[in-house]
Amino acid sequence: MSTFLAFRAFRIFPALFVEVTLSALLLGPLFTRLLLHEYFSNSQFFRYFGNIIGWITFYLPGVFETNRYDIVNANLWTLPSEFDCYFITALLMLTGAISRKTFCTAALAIVTVVFVFLNTFSSFAITPFVYSGYTITYYFFVGMLFYHWKDQIPARWWLFAVSAGASYIFMYFKHSIFLAPMFVVYCVVFLRRGGNSRNRLAAESRLFVWSLFVRLSDNAGLLGAFPFTSRSCSSNGPYWPSVLTELRSILLEHN
Repeated sequence: MSTFLAFRAFRIFPALFVEVTLSALLLGPLFTRLLLHEYFSNSQFFRYFGNIIGWITFYLPGVFETNRYDIVNANLWTLPSEFDCYFITALLMLTGAISRKTFCTAALAIVTVVFVFLNTFSSFAITPFVYSGYTITYYFFVGMLFYHWKDQIPARWWLFAVSAGASYIFMYFKHSIFLAPMFVVYCVVFLRRGGNSRNRLAAESRLFVWSLFVRLSDNAGLLGAFPFTSRSCSSNGPYWPSVLTELRSILLEHN
């Protein structure tokens, strides 16, 4: 577990530190509408450094105020989900529960029932743009459970067709987003190799989990690129990453 956490920390924190620091100390002063002494004394400037430890804020004082959305780096939205995945995975590794298929299945089934109930009869996890952090975390662990049951899941085109239809329907409506992930994972894994064999489906289910995990922590590229995208986009609208964008990227990526 210590090795796992160490690798995760070395992967995310150095790049995140550089991105946040450059945005606050270089990009911000260049594009803020405030005087420099007002910019550097503003509490929002200091709060932006909280992104390094997962205290997320998207704004710097006076920066990109003429854009339709004055977000400096929207890709920071993945960090809470990433830290949740790290923490829960480490806890499962520490207790040995991560290798217990029955326990993982039962635990996720209970969480699913609770989330489906709350999402159906309240505004739980309903957001105007991207999915909430705990929704992304939930999707990740559905992928992990999928790998646990890899030997019992057949690769069939008719199952893919049903899953594709179910994915579209459940993700279209905001009150059914927790019914979609099993179908979404099946579609992504199936299409990666064309459903040739159960062994390949098993291998790709593991790749799905790992790819989503890696993409949530790929701060060197996405996190660093977004502030410059914000500058070039001007008033043309925001760039809101989504679960579907990540899944599409995983699907199109080649070995």
